[in-house]
Amino acid sequence: MSGLPEQPPEPEPAGSHFHAEASGAGRVYQAGRDQHFYYQDGVRRRRRTQVGEVVDHCPYPGLAAFGTEQARWFFGRDRLLAELTVRLDDRVWRGGPLMVVAPSGAGKSSLLRAGLLPALEDGALPGSRHWPRLLFTPTAQPMAALTENLAAWTGIGPEQISGAIAAGAQQYTPMLHQALRDRGVDEAIGRAHMVVIVDQFEELFTQCTNEPDRRAFVDVISHLADLGPNGEPPVALVVCGLRSDFYTPCADHPRLRVALQDGQVFVGPMPQDELREAIVYPAQDVGLDIEPGLVEVLLSDLRTAKGDGYEAGRLPLLAHALRTTWQQRNGHTLTVDGYRVTGGIQQAVAATAERIFASLDPADQQIARTLFLRLVTIGDAIEDTRRRVARADLLSAGFDTGPAAAVVDAFTRGRLLTQHQDTVEIIHEALLSAWPRLRAWIDDDRAGLLVLQRLQADAAEWDKGGRDAAYLYTGTRLETAREAYAATSWAHPAADATTRAFLAASQEGVDQARRAAVRRRRLAWTALVLVTVLALVASGFGVFAMRTADRAETQRREAISRLLTARGEMMRTADPIVAGLLAAAAWQYAPTEEARSGMLAALATPLDVVLNSPSARVSAVAVSPDGRTVATGDWNGTVRLWDITGRSRGVPLTGHNSGVFPIAFSPTGAVIASRDGDDDHDGVVLIRDAATGRPLTAPLTGHKGELSAIVFSSDGTTLTTADGNQIVQRWDTKTWRRLGPAIGPLRKGRDTWTQLSPDGSALAVQNGRSSNMSAWQIWDLATRRPYGPPIPAGEMAFSPDGRTITTSNDNLGQDGGLIQQWDITAYRKIGKPRRVGTYLDRLQPGRPDRRDRRRRRRRPLPRRPYPAADRRPPARPQHLHRRPGLLRRWSPPGDHRRGTQRPHLGHHRVGSDAWSRARRCRWVHRRRRHQRRRPCHGRADVAAFGWQLGELRPPP
Repeated sequence: MSGLPEQPPEPEPAGSHFHAEASGAGRVYQAGRDQHFYYQDGVRRRRRTQVGEVVDHCPYPGLAAFGTEQARWFFGRDRLLAELTVRLDDRVWRGGPLMVVAPSGAGKSSLLRAGLLPALEDGALPGSRHWPRLLFTPTAQPMAALTENLAAWTGIGPEQISGAIAAGAQQYTPMLHQALRDRGVDEAIGRAHMVVIVDQFEELFTQCTNEPDRRAFVDVISHLADLGPNGEPPVALVVCGLRSDFYTPCADHPRLRVALQDGQVFVGPMPQDELREAIVYPAQDVGLDIEPGLVEVLLSDLRTAKGDGYEAGRLPLLAHALRTTWQQRNGHTLTVDGYRVTGGIQQAVAATAERIFASLDPADQQIARTLFLRLVTIGDAIEDTRRRVARADLLSAGFDTGPAAAVVDAFTRGRLLTQHQDTVEIIHEALLSAWPRLRAWIDDDRAGLLVLQRLQADAAEWDKGGRDAAYLYTGTRLETAREAYAATSWAHPAADATTRAFLAASQEGVDQARRAAVRRRRLAWTALVLVTVLALVASGFGVFAMRTADRAETQRREAISRLLTARGEMMRTADPIVAGLLAAAAWQYAPTEEARSGMLAALATPLDVVLNSPSARVSAVAVSPDGRTVATGDWNGTVRLWDITGRSRGVPLTGHNSGVFPIAFSPTGAVIASRDGDDDHDGVVLIRDAATGRPLTAPLTGHKGELSAIVFSSDGTTLTTADGNQIVQRWDTKTWRRLGPAIGPLRKGRDTWTQLSPDGSALAVQNGRSSNMSAWQIWDLATRRPYGPPIPAGEMAFSPDGRTITTSNDNLGQDGGLIQQWDITAYRKIGKPRRVGTYLDRLQPGRPDRRDRRRRRRRPLPRRPYPAADRRPPARPQHLHRRPGLLRRWSPPGDHRRGTQRPHLGHHRVGSDAWSRARRCRWVHRRRRHQRRRPCHGRADVAAFGWQLGELRPPP
């Protein structure tokens, strides 16, 4: 290396110091011990200073921490120092380490070195001036550092102290007490006899990679600070200086966690008055003057965006700026111009580092990059930290020792590096962020440097552990380490034999494992071939016997399968569940054609769930929107709730004067609306809570005849009711008040049926239900006017979007069996009608994607006796069959055969029913025709078909 600059020269002991060039007349001023001569010609100015007494000492340490020898210049921390001594005195009685925690650059090292130690030496605590004081950092080997410092103080050999520590606290505690007595420490003066200060405690996690060594160090210093078994004072007062971003690693150690909770002193930012003391008082101590305005400029540059506060981590930058300003002083005066020349607080450190770096030739600059990166510990989820490295190891980084030593010395003279005996380290963590070039070096390959750092640590552990193969890398980890090692060759020494040997051993281990795997595969293939040959030979002899046995077993299983199928067919009518189980067992035994037919028959057989009404015949059915609850009403005025398995839920809802019809769930399933009254009384609607049965409001009245329909709107905001006098009323479900006047009567006649569109905007009213021809009129509920004239039809259904309707005619003798679509807004037909050739009782709209929510049955519903229930309650109930009060559920079968099934036409139609869309099932009970029609008789067979309305044809 050549041309290395020296640090800016100190002022000469005598002579003149010039700041600028000038000419012309001038003036002379006396400032303290200096004389200032000003020459001016109106354009330029020159100032000459005649120095009085020379100042040889700089009271500002720069980036370095204050030492004990600089305690006379340590100002601004009096309050914090007082708190620290009080807390330390408390440790005499309570025991345990005292943790001094601070962000990087807050001044905790200066507080311990230039504050606490001199205070104890001055007798801040009783007898403290007689106490031995140890100050050290953990380094990469904390236990070695501790034993060496104890040995240096006690005069006992490090090996003897290490043996006592290994034996336990019962050994080394008496040893230290005896050493105190041998040194003549008077126990009567104070209760504690030794002070142990561990500065930069974070090195325990950044430099030490041996976890047992780390835990042993924590245990020893904790035992030194513990009270004796009988409450005696501790052997030592232990104080640890810790960076605040290392809380998490400390939490893994129970003793440190307790210390942080119970004995913590936090070093925060200095307020403005303390900062002013730290700037002014050191200068006054050495006889320096401060130019008016310089302190305000310093405080202004130091201030952050937090208002009147100052960031704690910027104190090293302030100290460095003050030191460089001292180097540029005018005689005995620190000037604003001198401060500006250095670059100020923001740029002083970077300017100093760049000045030194720029003076190096390119080869030396590459050496500087390598050296600085080796002096940094890359943080993994924590801040980067400086690292102490042995000077011999640092200078053996693959280049000549001479140029490397010159680079280290140049940055040491610039006070950016510091050397202690045989180690080198960066003077402060503030340099890592204050020097942009160093930050760029770190960030350019942070991931690679982190991998390299771990690799070097693991290699050291491998070497320390006797080079055991258990430490070696394999697989992806090895490949990543090799790539990082090759990519960052400039960042590690070429003579790093341990790391290279570690990688070589890891690769050799992988190669050996690969060769062993190849040998194992070859042996396995050889064994497989031999076994295969033997198996083929053996199988040739056993094929005939196996085939004979298989044939016999197949015949036996087929016979059992056919027997089970036959028994299942015999029981299908009596017990379809057992028949289905037998069919499944037969299929498992042997999938014969008979078993397949039995399985298909079992799948096509509907399974019934019977709801037994204990008191009377069922008059109405409703299913909750989620399909989990079925509500039934009977002619005795009772509403019962059932789950889908047929079990009764809750207490029956009573209070009706006669039969319950109709009944409806709200869209949320939380409210049940049911009709009360009979043919001789006005229609009344009861509103109840579906969960508790509690009435939610008074009965809704206003109808003068029996109710024929109760309908909730799809959004649940309105309830529509209609009676036999063609009066339609709407109710607000929040207040249960009537919405406007009633609609109707709509037309002459008493036989009225209503349907509400899904969006609640239209109401369809059917008149003439008891005649051969009926008609539906669609009303706009907003205007209370019909969309058009009545539409002759027997059944009607709204589409899901409420824009169209589908009608059917139930008179087979004339126009029966026709399906027609209508646009209700334009009130016109859509397409041509389609004749279906069968009796139509109910229309159910499908989904917009043309898929029905239910599956079409393969055959009519089973021919079994069911009680009848009309949509309009008769004057008195009639029993048409022997078993009253039954309700059954049919689950749609899973068979989807194409084509249509022609239903058996009887004299009964499907009456009060409810679809459970969530459960894909239909709850049905038979209804009888009105009393004026012919009596119910004949077979009770019905069928349901789906039609695609866009084309009016049966779906496939």
